Amino acid sequence: ALSAAQITQRFDAFVSRPLLEAILKCIFDAYRTAYEECERIFDKPELKNVLPYYRLGKLNAALRAIPESLGVKATAELNSACNHYHVLLIAGGARMTASSVECAGQLPRHAIFRETYAQESQLHLFYSNDPPKEDIPLYGLILHVPDESQKQPVSVQVRFPDKAYKNCVGEPVDLFKRFPDVVASLQITSAEPMVSEPSVKPRRADKKHKSA
Repeated sequence: ALSAAQITQRFDAFVSRPLLEAILKCIFDAYRTAYEECERIFDKPELKNVLPYYRLGKLNAALRAIPESLGVKATAELNSACNHYHVLLIAGGARMTASSVECAGQLPRHAIFRETYAQESQLHLFYSNDPPKEDIPLYGLILHVPDESQKQPVSVQVRFPDKAYKNCVGEPVDLFKRFPDVVASLQITSAEPMVSEPSVKPRRADKKHKSA
């Protein structure tokens, strides 16, 4: 079985720093553009409902556009129920999918595709006394946590679920700590309001005037 240090080493052997930096930038960009575009179209109640799904679409499109020259293959995969796509990133012997969570270290809700990736990979890496074979993939969850405003993430980590998809094993790969300068350049500060174009929100039906 792999130790915490060996898990990180195996991950770093497959996933380059330029690729991790690109993923981090994709996440920040998805948050920012999704909020700006939804804010132009929707009022606050509808924005709250729509934003997480719109942001997911933005992020998935950005992840699939990461160039293969960074050592990754990004594909849109349909789930077993044939009603939802997720993006699978394959970088050598590492598999990754991205999910939003409420707090760092929290596992995303159960999904058959996530549980399947965990069982196929982690069972042989973490629960065998034999040295892991090179062709066994390591599955990592790219977990991003939105801030209170929903305009940017406050945490982005890669965590490794166990084979039962109950807990995380090893140490997190914290992209905020690995790329502090990149994070600082992308974060929205209180002195930097988001610039929105003129609103084009749907017109509401005029209220009927009471008869005199």
